[in-house]
Amino acid sequence: MTQRFLYLWFPQLAVGRYILNASSPEQPADLAQSPFATTASDHRGTYLCGVNALAHKKGLRPTMRLGDARAILPELKTLPNAPEQDKAELLKLAALADQFSPWVALDGPHLTTGEGGLWLDMSGAAHLFGGEEALLETVEQTYAPTVTALHLGMADTALAAWASARFHTGNPRLKEGETLQETQDFPLAALDIPAQTVQNLNRLGLRTLSDLRELPRANLTTRFGPDLLDRLDRMVGSHAPSLSFLHTDKPYEVIRFFPDPLGSQEIVRDTVVTLLTTLCHDIKEAGFGIRMLGIRFNRVDGHVISFPLKTSAPVQDVSALMRLLDNQLPGVDPGFGIEQIHMRALHCQWVEQTQVTLGNDEEQNADSGALSGLIDHLRQRLGSQAVTYMHPQASHLPERAFTYSSQPSKEHQSFPTLPERPIRLLNKPEPIKIDNSHQNTVPQSFIWRKQRIEAQHISGPERLTREWWHDLKLDFWNARLGMRDYYRIQDQAGRDLWLCCSYAQDNQARWFVHGWFG
Repeated sequence: MTQRFLYLWFPQLAVGRYILNASSPEQPADLAQSPFATTASDHRGTYLCGVNALAHKKGLRPTMRLGDARAILPELKTLPNAPEQDKAELLKLAALADQFSPWVALDGPHLTTGEGGLWLDMSGAAHLFGGEEALLETVEQTYAPTVTALHLGMADTALAAWASARFHTGNPRLKEGETLQETQDFPLAALDIPAQTVQNLNRLGLRTLSDLRELPRANLTTRFGPDLLDRLDRMVGSHAPSLSFLHTDKPYEVIRFFPDPLGSQEIVRDTVVTLLTTLCHDIKEAGFGIRMLGIRFNRVDGHVISFPLKTSAPVQDVSALMRLLDNQLPGVDPGFGIEQIHMRALHCQWVEQTQVTLGNDEEQNADSGALSGLIDHLRQRLGSQAVTYMHPQASHLPERAFTYSSQPSKEHQSFPTLPERPIRLLNKPEPIKIDNSHQNTVPQSFIWRKQRIEAQHISGPERLTREWWHDLKLDFWNARLGMRDYYRIQDQAGRDLWLCCSYAQDNQARWFVHGWFG
């Protein structure tokens, strides 16, 4: 299983906190429409440690002295930087990232630049969100209301994801297994090395990572020390990342170190069962069930394999969780041995205790557990968006009578009592061809999907009128406008089709197939 890291870069973390906190009485209300920066002080005086987009366009940059900035832009507005509040803001953003990955690490906040970032270990988890491209879109939509600027990067290594968010000009998602090729044109600053080192390398004519990789490693070590090569190796994954992931205050977790590393997948699986049994026992004793489980495997060569496991309902049963884990464990390569396994319940939910010993409640409870297990299994195989719940809506129109959600309804909702509906409803009704002379009568013969359909039996109609509150611009005095008549037709092949007759502005009847019963 290849590791994949997602990096979230917040270049305006310090200034964005002020801009979004418009309710604060001590700050101006028009910071978003004015050049604005936060400031800090050192032994040399006051400098900028964060600038908004307007100030950046005027040429202002973090670490610039305030006097120089005022000379360039006299109307610049400033407020003092607050590192502790920036740290609290970054922790809030990290808490928001828990819905995407159980392993979240902080980057910053950085006092001198006013920026911050988050690393998310997404190994084996992108398919839960419909793939990596869909994951990036979901992350952008989630963070849009909470930050003023966000750049994303995704790669096989933490440093490559960090660099992609800052320096990649195209798709920030580097292809899996092609980090070396994808980062060849990155500037030297992508290694996250001191600016003075970058300047010294530029003086030698070295501009990109490919320029460095062409030189003998011994010469680079002699001239610039071992850190430069260490960064090059971290970029492509030769060295394991040194990230410190966040933990909750009182987590339900089990950590085991093995003096003799685990060397086979069979032993790894047996060990996982033992650890999971201990974890489930502690959670069950507390009255909770697991909704999200995180597992990390640390190999002796420094490589880390991790993935999350989500459930559709709180689970306390070890066998139910192992059925889901058996889809992921074959991708865990022990390599030269696994020296540590870390298992943590990232999200727990209170389990309501119900009596299941009288009547048929026991069978109903078993059916509910089996359904939840089936949903979890399908989501592990097909992705979280592949299985959805149907919820009723207040509408008699077939296409508006329900909606889909990835989560079950918190309140019990039943569908209203209506005439029988087809088992398959088309997203877009398909028109049929009929003789114009029978436009306003139920067709006995018509062409649908290039086939001649002969009606053997017709029942109906079921009349539905338009929902006037959705179409306020329509003619209120035209009773037929937006009206529909539905007929159930059985054809010569035994199919039950659901025909719809609708009327438009010209009062001409138009016929469609809207679904079928079987």
